[in-house]
Amino acid sequence: MEGIDVKVGNAHVCSSYFEQPVSLDVSANSDYAILHPSGASVELTNNHYESGLKVKNKGSERFYGTDGTDIK
Repeated sequence: MEGIDVKVGNAHVCSSYFEQPVSLDVSANSDYAILHPSGASVELTNNHYESGLKVKNKGSERFYGTDGTDIK
């Protein structure tokens, strides 16, 4: 389960509430946001995550914003 799935371009997500908990199983496809190699970047600012911020960066660029500085 992903809440944000960026395949191309940029995403800017601000002041959102991700209520659904995600699995702690690292083999599961359970992140709040995923950035694919063809995506440019994801900004995450002032959001709440039920299970803490979990992202998957498959892209060559980055996540940024106040939710986690320069998430790799």
